[in-house]
Amino acid sequence: MFGEAPGVARQDKGRERKALEHAPPALQRRDLIAGDRDDFADIDLELDGAGKLGRQCDRARQRPGGEIAAPGFLDELVRLGERLAEIERRDDGFEQRRGERFAQRVGGRGGACRIGWLAVGHAPIHREPTETRQSDRGEKALARFPSDATIERLTRAPVAGLRLWAARKAADRALHWAALRGAADDPYVLARLGLPTLALACEAKDAKARFGALLARAMRGQGDAPANAHALDDGRRRLLAKAIAPHAPGAAAKLLPEGDVLAIEACRLAADDLTEAKKHHRLRNSVECEAQRIHRAIRGGDYSTAREAFFMLCAHHHLAEFVEPGDGSDFYGRFAIDDLESAVSEPVDGPLVTVIAPFHKNADTIATALRSLTRQSWRNLEILAVNDRSADGAAEIVRAMAEADPRIRLLANSRDPGVYGARNSGVAAASGEYVTFLDADDWSPAERIERQVARLGDGALCIANHIRMDESGAPVAPRVFPMVRPAPITMLLRRETLLAAGRFEEVATGADSEMLARLEMLHGKAAIRRDPAVLLVARWRPGSLSDAVEGGMLGSEREAYRADWMFRHAGLTPPRLPAARVAA
Repeated sequence: MFGEAPGVARQDKGRERKALEHAPPALQRRDLIAGDRDDFADIDLELDGAGKLGRQCDRARQRPGGEIAAPGFLDELVRLGERLAEIERRDDGFEQRRGERFAQRVGGRGGACRIGWLAVGHAPIHREPTETRQSDRGEKALARFPSDATIERLTRAPVAGLRLWAARKAADRALHWAALRGAADDPYVLARLGLPTLALACEAKDAKARFGALLARAMRGQGDAPANAHALDDGRRRLLAKAIAPHAPGAAAKLLPEGDVLAIEACRLAADDLTEAKKHHRLRNSVECEAQRIHRAIRGGDYSTAREAFFMLCAHHHLAEFVEPGDGSDFYGRFAIDDLESAVSEPVDGPLVTVIAPFHKNADTIATALRSLTRQSWRNLEILAVNDRSADGAAEIVRAMAEADPRIRLLANSRDPGVYGARNSGVAAASGEYVTFLDADDWSPAERIERQVARLGDGALCIANHIRMDESGAPVAPRVFPMVRPAPITMLLRRETLLAAGRFEEVATGADSEMLARLEMLHGKAAIRRDPAVLLVARWRPGSLSDAVEGGMLGSEREAYRADWMFRHAGLTPPRLPAARVAA
């Protein structure tokens, strides 16, 4: 239906050229098809076939009881995928041109091809308004090509080349379980999944694998960018710069495309260059820009500007204003997490939400964390402060706060020592319809729970953005950019969803990322709701769990544990790397 499988001899090459000559003018542009005229002629015919079958599927769905399984369609898609994989192996630049071609075809054909591809995954058709389809010119359809479900299926294809192609697509989309099933020994797949040590242990057999090995070396801090790195396309330059940035932010800033102003600025700040670029002021409406302004102001001792930038960062998503602390401290002469306090918002009623806050030697920070919870606009709360064998007076602080606010309960960790054992103890004692978490040295604005419950809707869980601040109040990012990024610790979900997924793995660090990945695998990425507001400010200080050399963001122990759970999610035997130690 869509053309012959790759490798089968074609007797009439003139047929392909003729098909291209009779294609619509927009599809004959030489800058899109470059030297692959025959290859694109084949693919054009195959995409036409996909569109026809898609229209048939759509008509069938519109009839009562018309849900169909598109018999034989996946087999034909496999043939097309084999052809794409074969061409991509011959030409590294083919993939981008194929994507541009597909976007033009889908945009120009009213979405018929999109319907055909979505039919493969047996996904329900959700039609967008006509004006949206026309204005997007197929961009949304291209973002879904192929669907995540189709990618997962193709990673199990019988043809090795197609499995590799699909596995790399899965790695780009962070579908780790599918990527490893398809190509657990490919350097590109392993590097994109954040496993550089394993990537360097595998043989690079083609150009993309060699780029994966280059990424892995950069992630390990082994050498600078190659001399010809600027010849890479913008997407690969961004990937390489992100890998280099934690070790050589100055080199990363030079490698980034000129238009990536905020990423370049973040690299310059990490390299202690506090001068503001000329283009930076144009981006003042973004939370990332405001986070960088805070960092620059703190480093320059300008606390008033830092406070103003933080207010703007929060106001960007309509969070409440902040009030001066009532302890008489110098509000404008410093800037720190302990000074943050949201104005009291209008109370919101709803189902009971349990917030689990483990603590261990947090006598100096626990009050700030719990106070940010008691001031939440969502009033129906159960705040479980779980004592993880702390002996520094933190328990007495919690007990005093519980007397003033009966929503706070003091519990003891009855499981293995460590933050994740304490969280499991809290989950076992929780009675709320929803569950979320807060570390004992972090802070959340008053609208956090209200916003996340509203955004969760019928999704599996909701996560939000966060920033990390050091003891001086300056935002920091272990990976340099972006400074504002989602945080697994912010997950809010129904208690029954969490219980069905299982306990947190009781290791030293990184189990919140494993839990989020587990939930994504169980429910699909589309079920994850994301709030763009900064709903968590995390404390970054020397000696903290996230800053520890072995257990920290970039530590080898975290990588070893990451490899372990990723391979287990994929149903594969975990690689022989040092085991993640249990917190003591």
